[in-house]
Amino acid sequence: MRVEFESVDVIVMGIGGIGLPSQVSVAWRIEPVRSHLDQVGFRVERCLSPAFDQDEITVIDQVHGIIGQTIYETVDVTANLINRWRHYYYRVVADGPGVERVISEPKSWDANFNAYELEIIARNQLLLEFNTGIPCFVFIERTTGSPHCSCWDPAAGRTTTSRCFSCLGTGRQRPYFAPIQTVADFNPTVDQVRMAGFGEMQPGQTDMWMGAFPPVKPRDLFLEAIEGKMWRVVNLRPVRFQATTLQQVTRLEQANLSDIEYQSPLLTVDPIMRKDLIRRFESIRTERRF
Repeated sequence: MRVEFESVDVIVMGIGGIGLPSQVSVAWRIEPVRSHLDQVGFRVERCLSPAFDQDEITVIDQVHGIIGQTIYETVDVTANLINRWRHYYYRVVADGPGVERVISEPKSWDANFNAYELEIIARNQLLLEFNTGIPCFVFIERTTGSPHCSCWDPAAGRTTTSRCFSCLGTGRQRPYFAPIQTVADFNPTVDQVRMAGFGEMQPGQTDMWMGAFPPVKPRDLFLEAIEGKMWRVVNLRPVRFQATTLQQVTRLEQANLSDIEYQSPLLTVDPIMRKDLIRRFESIRTERRF
């Protein structure tokens, strides 16, 4: 037996506040099932990473299937929505005795894509992968769900050092999620040199555009797969149509070569995965474009 998801919708019913919990409605519709639906269990999962790192998943609710019912809903009252950049992703897992395990697509509170929007996103991705983009990895910064680092000063509300190898200046243990592969179009870097009291700095800024996935925010990091340059997201200008993100345009600042990001084992990528991504990129470059 197999369950097919027709749609998953996530709606913020209430942000919450002092004494009031947040309310995020997660509703899903399945294709009609003729029999044995009572053997199906739906598990609603939440994660801050759109890639759903296995160790970072929170189970929100368990819902049993009901014969003849195709629409289900649960409300998440544990989400912390105070942080402006915090974005939760939800998915529904269907399984049970004699039931094939099926996982829905990750969904946040962005509007569902229509056919035109999906085509725009697909064409942007085609342009990036076969013409203008270069392979890179995205490190999504954690905004909650991890204890503070030992360098965190609760009285001051900040870290005591910016060169902590445990938190990379974020104040949180495990500060970034596992890297996500993507392609992006980087504009040429503006090279410059700035003299500081402790020596020479070589900062660089550039604009970059990418597709709709993964969604990024300020302070997230990009690692170029080939050159190994590390970039911080400074600001974000998403291209949207009726609350749906179609394209992301960002301003990036290159990390200085002396910065801790280049030295930290927390921002490493599996060498085999990195080499495979580069080989695929080089293979595409040799293909005919007409």
